[in-house]
Amino acid sequence: MPVSLPADGRVPDSVTGAATAAEYDGYFRIDREAGDLGGWTRSCLSTTDRLLDDLPSGGLTDSERADLMCGLLLVLQSTLERWLRVTEKGTDR
Repeated sequence: MPVSLPADGRVPDSVTGAATAAEYDGYFRIDREAGDLGGWTRSCLSTTDRLLDDLPSGGLTDSERADLMCGLLLVLQSTLERWLRVTEKGTDR
């Protein structure tokens, strides 16, 4: 899913040269709530499937592919750590 950025959005702010945490999150549409772990996992799996399908023909260099895969591994590791906490403590927080 592509990321949509507002045409008039600026980080850092063009007037002050700084951005608050809320402005940064709003600009990049970051939701810092724990959210639905099952839904997040389904999204990770869907994204992984699409990425793996597209990777051979995506036109990326070997270095870019390696960076992309490292980023994906970090996301998947974080997701697995949350699932482990769920099984150990009975919560997804």
